[in-house]
Amino acid sequence: MAELKGVGDKFHKAVFNAYFVERINIGKVDELIRLSKSIALPEEEAKEVLKSRRYKGEVDSDWNYCYAQDVTAVPTFAIDYQKAVGFQPYEALEPLFRKLFGLIQKLSQPFFKI
Repeated sequence: MAELKGVGDKFHKAVFNAYFVERINIGKVDELIRLSKSIALPEEEAKEVLKSRRYKGEVDSDWNYCYAQDVTAVPTFAIDYQKAVGFQPYEALEPLFRKLFGLIQKLSQPFFKI
């Protein structure tokens, strides 16, 4: 619903903050409705969407994609066939992001010189 209304990023940020910062149980319908309201989504529509499971097919598709990619925890960082799964210290993430920045630099280089 949030994505269709153009506020998907706002909703994802609100849920992320609620879970990881405020330690709120985002598995509770009331909390999801509260988060929906916090980004100006209609409360009654949010309730209906959650009760009817209107987007079950889309959610199941996302889960299947994650399983196919072997994503088993959040966050998962996957860069060039290397992964860091779950909470990781800086030392574990630094090599992955150095690799990512190296790939970005390669891609930003011209293919040939004139």
